[in-house]
Amino acid sequence: MAAEGFGILVEIDLAAKLHEKLGFECETYVTMEAGDPTVAYPALEEEIDLCLLLPCNVAVDRKAGKTVVAAIDAERILSLTENSSLAESATNVNKRLQKALKSIG
Repeated sequence: MAAEGFGILVEIDLAAKLHEKLGFECETYVTMEAGDPTVAYPALEEEIDLCLLLPCNVAVDRKAGKTVVAAIDAERILSLTENSSLAESATNVNKRLQKALKSIG
C-alpha cells in the first residue's frame, strides 16, 4: 500500500471483535482504513461531506485457506457526492488501489 502512496490509518481485527462480542470463531478478518492525504485534502476542500466516505476501506479475509484482499470502489463511493469534479481523483485512487492489491497477492 505504501508503494502506491497509501498509509494505513486504522486496522481493525474483526475476527477478534466478533469473538469478543459474540463468541464467534472465524478465520482472519481484518479491515484497514487506507488513505493518501495528497488526494484526500484537495478532495475535501472541493466537497467537505466527503469526510463521511473517507478513508478507503481495505479488507483482508481468509476463505478456505486462501487469503483474499479487497478494496472499495472509489469511483462508486465518490459518485455518491454527485460532484463530477471528483471523478478524476476517484479513477486515480482506484488504479492505485488495484495496483497495490495486485502487489499483495
